[in-house]
Amino acid sequence: MNILIQDARVITPEGTVRTSVGISDGKIAFVGDNIPQDFSHDRLIDARGDILSPGFVNAHCHLPMTLLRGIADDLNLQKWLFDEIFPREDRLDGTMAAAGTRAAIAECLAGGITSVSDMYFFCDDIAREVLDSGIKANIARGLTGYFDGSTRTTHKAFREQEQLLRDWHMEDHGRIRADIAIHAEYTSVPALWRDAADFAREHGIVLQTHISETEHEHAECIAKYGKTPTEVLFDEGVFDSRVCAAHCVHVTDADAAILASNGAAAVHCPCSNAKLASGIARVDMLRKLGVHMALGTDGASSNNALSAFSEMKTACLIAKLRECDPTALPALECFRMTTAGGAYAQGREAECGEIRPGMDADLVLISADRPNMMPLHSEISAMVYAADNTCVRMTMVRGKILYENGEHLTIDCEKLRYETERIRAHLA
Repeated sequence: MNILIQDARVITPEGTVRTSVGISDGKIAFVGDNIPQDFSHDRLIDARGDILSPGFVNAHCHLPMTLLRGIADDLNLQKWLFDEIFPREDRLDGTMAAAGTRAAIAECLAGGITSVSDMYFFCDDIAREVLDSGIKANIARGLTGYFDGSTRTTHKAFREQEQLLRDWHMEDHGRIRADIAIHAEYTSVPALWRDAADFAREHGIVLQTHISETEHEHAECIAKYGKTPTEVLFDEGVFDSRVCAAHCVHVTDADAAILASNGAAAVHCPCSNAKLASGIARVDMLRKLGVHMALGTDGASSNNALSAFSEMKTACLIAKLRECDPTALPALECFRMTTAGGAYAQGREAECGEIRPGMDADLVLISADRPNMMPLHSEISAMVYAADNTCVRMTMVRGKILYENGEHLTIDCEKLRYETERIRAHLA
């Protein structure tokens, strides 16, 4: 389908311009008022001066954890994870994970998120929900263990990772990608890190991991290995491939240099880190040392929302507070973290993250006439500091409209409400 969006405030890499955008075969065909003579549209969307933005990228999430939203609030990470979350995750099955994934995707689409990086298990179930919903996703099986002396060929989770790659990598022309994930340094051993690094190199895929999320984790690694988590992973070849490193709250300047020199992306998850009191990532330092930056929500069990708007505003505010400097993270740089920066973290920088001809039409139309958006002096300021999910008028992935005017076009939310309530009763 060819779509013409007229009279939009279009956020391009060069700045915001009030103009038209043409979409053909899932791609942005042109940006500007001069409509090519050979372009004909099947649908015309009158933006009425609303903001047309690149779709947001949630560069770190655990989609099925929507099922655990609000179940263990106000705890530190160690108690939250080991005493409350892990035991309940043991009671999940694939059907439950599918429902949790669908709920997460519905929330993401309603908030303008067009692509998500996920680290979890039940990957088949997650991938099927992604395929049916129309969203983009990089999916990785979170690898833990080898404490029992298992190997790549005998470890159940690693075999599931290999199956994920065989069955789902580049599905629907790359809309679904299979990453690999080392859950964290503290939940695994060097042999697993080496195997995961080899796997990423062999297949040319992104490697996801959690790095230095808490001070306790960071300090324990130094006590055990004499090095930081970033340093020990680097020594085992983990950074030989594109790394999507979540949190990076307690990384040192030397860690940041490793991330920067190896082209890794640090994924800032400000709301989750604040809720678990894990600390405030040194975003100003990371940016100045040249680290690629992205934003993520983490799972809904530690956030409790999956909102790019919340992450952008919180990221800006706490960066300024941490540095006692109102210029520490400008709104425009934060916006880029959740669009082009997120696309880079996923290895998708050549296909999305910006509005320009040839890119996938992953777009979000944001109402400019909401009370919280008036008056509109600056589109970027309004997007980062004032907007929320209620402002999203339309979310599109590869030219296909998945959410419009409050309605999900690929997800039955009424059925979903029934399913998640049944699971809530099971997990309570």
